[in-house]
Amino acid sequence: MTGLIGTVVDAAIGWLVQSILGSFFTGQMEAWTREIGLAEDVENLKLEMRNVEMVLAAAGRRRIEIENKPLARSLDDLKELIYDSEDVMDELDYYRLNQQIEEGIQGNLDVPTGMNNLVNLRHLIAHEEVHQAIDCVGNMTSLQELKFKVENFGSFEIGQLHSMNELVLLGISQLENVKTKEEARGANLIDKEYLETLSLSWDDSSTGLQPEIAKDVLEGLQPHQSLKTLEITGYGGSTSPTWLSSTFSVTSLQILHLEQCREWQVLPSLEMLPFLRKLTLTRMLDVAEISVPSLEELILIDMPKLQKCIGSYGMELTSHLKIQSSLQMHFSSCGEITRVSVLKDYETGASKRRAYMVFSDNSFLSKAMELSGSDVGGFSLFVNEAKPRPDNRDGPGSR
Repeated sequence: MTGLIGTVVDAAIGWLVQSILGSFFTGQMEAWTREIGLAEDVENLKLEMRNVEMVLAAAGRRRIEIENKPLARSLDDLKELIYDSEDVMDELDYYRLNQQIEEGIQGNLDVPTGMNNLVNLRHLIAHEEVHQAIDCVGNMTSLQELKFKVENFGSFEIGQLHSMNELVLLGISQLENVKTKEEARGANLIDKEYLETLSLSWDDSSTGLQPEIAKDVLEGLQPHQSLKTLEITGYGGSTSPTWLSSTFSVTSLQILHLEQCREWQVLPSLEMLPFLRKLTLTRMLDVAEISVPSLEELILIDMPKLQKCIGSYGMELTSHLKIQSSLQMHFSSCGEITRVSVLKDYETGASKRRAYMVFSDNSFLSKAMELSGSDVGGFSLFVNEAKPRPDNRDGPGSR
């Protein structure tokens, strides 16, 4: 019995040595160790591994019994040493892979062959370049996050997304490579019931963008009604998709971000989006008028043709926004401004002639104070530092 145990111990150590030699000392690993100056050390370790293998082979031939206590202890120590060596090899391999990924982001990224066979993988925590380089990613139907770049050949066409119905977050770029509504429908976004965040982008620097094609493609990318966040960038059409303002479409939408859609002239009525709380419009160069529902946050950046903004119940917001813009320009030399809030009377919509401004750094406040008494649009400004309100949650007398 003891002889059998000794043989099993020898075999286990021998298998571990073979495993390390087989999986770690590959041509790719040896090339990497030479590159970072560890080739000699790793070669010495490789020789030691071979020596261990030879000792075990000799011990096996002599049928060493486990009753030899000193030798048994030596075998145990050897086994621990091999396990430690395996840990070191794993650490080196980790740093090698990490370095390859970082270098791949800057150069040509080689994604492991057969990665699309990971059909049960749910989360891939990697740079978007890694996501975009996976061939036939549509096989990975359990993925919940993906940044997908459309190409004009089979394994990277938009139809790869058709069966990926577990996605929660999805970004699709280079949509100029999609040419028809039917092709766009191949992504099957309307059946992705778990999808919460969707980003759609066209490369607006691409030549030959055709507004009618872009309009059809966006129409074909209708998402499921449970979508909560939508971002559209670089869209070349002049009108919005019908599903954005349909009663039965994206009714769960909470955040809408439209950016650099240069030809988009008329925004849809957003009253059909009862849960919308944040709207961001950036570089929408042809938009002249917008009507917005009750929101928690409205962000308008670089809207040169915007003449009119109507809020809930027909409330005129244009003058309010002009005051914000004027204040932002007037104080821009003081430092980065993160927020401008103009107080208004919610019954009449008229300005209360008071505003709050937040800078990204408190050090900018002194420069803003120097503008007290200056003129903006015929009005004199008085600048004071806002003091925090006392916290009275604990009752009278608390500070």
